[in-house]
Amino acid sequence: MSYRPLTIICLLITATLLFTWRIGFTEPTKNDKDIEEFNLLLVADQSTKNPCCLKASAYINKLPADRQQLLAEHLLDNPIPEVRCIAASALVVNERVSEAIPSLANLIVDGHEQCLANLIKTVAHVNDSTVMLRLLIESNEYLLNNLASYQGNDISRVEKFLSGGLFIGSTGTFSRAKVEAQIANWKNELKSTPSK
Repeated sequence: MSYRPLTIICLLITATLLFTWRIGFTEPTKNDKDIEEFNLLLVADQSTKNPCCLKASAYINKLPADRQQLLAEHLLDNPIPEVRCIAASALVVNERVSEAIPSLANLIVDGHEQCLANLIKTVAHVNDSTVMLRLLIESNEYLLNNLASYQGNDISRVEKFLSGGLFIGSTGTFSRAKVEAQIANWKNELKSTPSK
């Protein structure tokens, strides 16, 4: 009886088990560590009933831009509105406005005005004045283009938002023409505003 086929089979099984074991126990990446730290701080914020998630927000804001963006991408679909807003803020601050817009639109539709106020405070401190204009343009265009998909209280909140832009005071009754004119004004302003 030859032991050679049995030896080869045992070696293959051993190699497969070792490979599988190694894959299951890979070193955590910086993003994994950032997610874990963010979640720990989020729990601490929630245990103190801190609605603005100050510790978690401060953590993501102190990260280098590349890590901020990776963490933000991970957090955009979080069920907690404040976390989605923190993630969207990080993307906006890093000039990835377009990626943040769908999440911001959901916050507007769901009526999370305090989250949006926090976002505005964050964006106001960005050195590039075009970021706020791009945020205004893209958020208003997104909501206006999707207006037909909203119903009930959602459409009321969206129309109120569109009538007032982004916390700049209501322009009165909702009018698609007024919103389109305001977006056009912002686009003209954006063209004449030097970035950074």
